[in-house]
Amino acid sequence: LAPDHVPVLEFLDKHDRIPHIEFLYATNASVKASEKVLNIWSKAKGVTFGVSIDGLHERNDSFRYGSQWQNIIENARWYREQTQKWKNGNFYIHTVISIYNVRDIPAINQWLEDELPRVDLSKDCLRDPAWLNIRNLPEKDKEELLAQYTELLPTAPKQWKADYESIV
Repeated sequence: LAPDHVPVLEFLDKHDRIPHIEFLYATNASVKASEKVLNIWSKAKGVTFGVSIDGLHERNDSFRYGSQWQNIIENARWYREQTQKWKNGNFYIHTVISIYNVRDIPAINQWLEDELPRVDLSKDCLRDPAWLNIRNLPEKDKEELLAQYTELLPTAPKQWKADYESIV
């Protein structure tokens, strides 16, 4: 959350606009919001947090320079708890699939299922920069991934099938 965000929220709150607004945040969960911000959000028409997790443990830290995995997960859990307190709070995890993590999607899904059960998951394939797009992997890698995900599809939980099909 950018520091200049708080004065905007305060302005909206002062003018009684918060109850008419649905907020949507995409965050890497590197910081927690202050009590002042939580109080303002609690008055909103809706607040949704999408936390980006593109890898596990040190892989996440390498994707998100300066982040620390344990801090990210603690904060993600915290944001989930906050949204559960509000009548119109929503929380989900978002993963961008790239050449760096395409092999890890099953492990990411399983980890999230174990550590943040019943959380909504969303994914999409990175398009730009093009060199990170999975379509630009060498043919040998594509064949290996096709085999990996084709094997996983028949027994994949329903909520993961679309992820695997989009990769295939």
